[in-house]
Amino acid sequence: MAVILTRQSSTAKGSDTLGEPTDTTYFDGLLDLFPTTRIADAVDWINEVLQDLAPAPPESLLNIALVSNRTPVIGKMPDDLNIRWYQDGKIAGNTIYVIPFDNLVLSSPDPTTRFGRGGEGTLKARQNDGGSGLSTVATLDISANFDSDVVGPAVQDLTTWDIQGTGDPCTDATVNFTNGMGNLQVTYCGWHNDFNAWQRMNVRLNVSGIDEGFNSFALVHAVSMTPDDSSGEYKMWYDDDPNALSFLSTPTVVQTSLTTAKYLSGVRYYGIGDTFTVNYEGANVYKKCYHISNVSIYNFEARSSSTTKNPITTPSFTDTLLVNEIIAANRPSYYDIDTRLTATLYHPWKTSISATSPSESRLYNGYGNVSTAKNEYFLDENYRLPNGSYDSIPTLTGQWNSITTLVNGQALVYNIGVSYPNHNLTSTLPTGNPNYTGFTGNQYYLRGFYDSDPHSNVVLNLSGLTADTEVSPLGTGDLNVEIKLPTQTGWLDGGTDFNVAIFTGADGDGCKVSATGSSLSLTFGTFSSASSGGMVIVRITFRNTSRFISGMSVNW
Repeated sequence: MAVILTRQSSTAKGSDTLGEPTDTTYFDGLLDLFPTTRIADAVDWINEVLQDLAPAPPESLLNIALVSNRTPVIGKMPDDLNIRWYQDGKIAGNTIYVIPFDNLVLSSPDPTTRFGRGGEGTLKARQNDGGSGLSTVATLDISANFDSDVVGPAVQDLTTWDIQGTGDPCTDATVNFTNGMGNLQVTYCGWHNDFNAWQRMNVRLNVSGIDEGFNSFALVHAVSMTPDDSSGEYKMWYDDDPNALSFLSTPTVVQTSLTTAKYLSGVRYYGIGDTFTVNYEGANVYKKCYHISNVSIYNFEARSSSTTKNPITTPSFTDTLLVNEIIAANRPSYYDIDTRLTATLYHPWKTSISATSPSESRLYNGYGNVSTAKNEYFLDENYRLPNGSYDSIPTLTGQWNSITTLVNGQALVYNIGVSYPNHNLTSTLPTGNPNYTGFTGNQYYLRGFYDSDPHSNVVLNLSGLTADTEVSPLGTGDLNVEIKLPTQTGWLDGGTDFNVAIFTGADGDGCKVSATGSSLSLTFGTFSSASSGGMVIVRITFRNTSRFISGMSVNW
């Protein structure tokens, strides 16, 4: 690349002009110089040419923002802290950047970002300790330590940078802070872009043992005859509180009102609209900063969403979090036999902790009538039928009173299923539930299924069972299954194989075609549901406490 600069010759006279060169001409060079050209102009032109030819210089320290090797967290400042905290225009309730570590490294964000003029002047570390203002805590005399004899694109041997110079004593280019909170360390000094005129430098601040509250740091590069270059000021708040989050009281849930009337098999449940008092207390959530969005979150399983707790007014750092409030159950399509509360405490940097209310067997049913003409989920008893002969066509829904306490011979719908009633529920909540442990003999569960199309067979699915081994012939085993077409057949035995030669549709006739997994394929022989109002009645007999059915459905 050729660089040609043309300058207007000066007509100035006197001792400040170039005069004649030894070879008598300036026209054999790069610049248009004349004997009458002023020396100052010639020097300026030559310097400008060198600037055009030189590679790019390193950045100024002015363009560097210090970053920390520790990731700060955002928190809020509580009240009643030491005055050291309320600096840089911050007051209680303001958000701040918090460092929960008392040792960190401050440096440029990119190791390849090095600031220029690395062989000149002095380098200073400045610190604002708790609002006292920025003051110099370490000074390194670069000029006194710089080795100007280094040749080639080379770096300085920093192990020789031990000269005190006009700054503080240093060892291997490291200067201790005068306040004992760290040191200033040069980690690189050498040519930039293979050009000796450009020296670049990397520096970091190794900070330790800082005081709680506000702290800030900056680097200053001072070179004579020019303004000081200063990095951006790194600001932070150091939280030194060692106290972990803790619960001063275990979360509790106490009934406030019981207005719903949700029952299954004589067992009462809480439902949507019932209210409870939630109570718990957490410690150290405000020391010495607190979470910006959720100091605590609690989840009551009978509610559709979690509840976030934050202080209404700015708290003192010594305050505890006290939660005492009334909530309403509102979670639809949810069933539980031990509905509990789980609370979690949060802090910007401390480990979150959770606690759960004691097990009290709190029953909750947020379902309405969800059973259908072909499916039974055991979340309601709308299709349940009392035991009977069903020689006539019944109405399939609304025949069972779920409020009435079971009597011997009636199976228990509980815990999303049906089984032998061998549960003592007197210790469940709401209070007043029955004891079902004195039942003996066979216990029955009946319900009807409906389809408008005529069928002479049905597939009965019994979730929770392996029907091919767990459904026995009537009067034997743990569990019996019978089906009946009202007005058409007797109670057909789903545990006995169908035999066309002897099948008449009378009580006890076998109707099992096959059993696969939890499915029974059953036949009505020559009879059809077209003459039974599209209905089939299923009767389950629990002969002992060994079996539990968690769902029923039919495929016609």
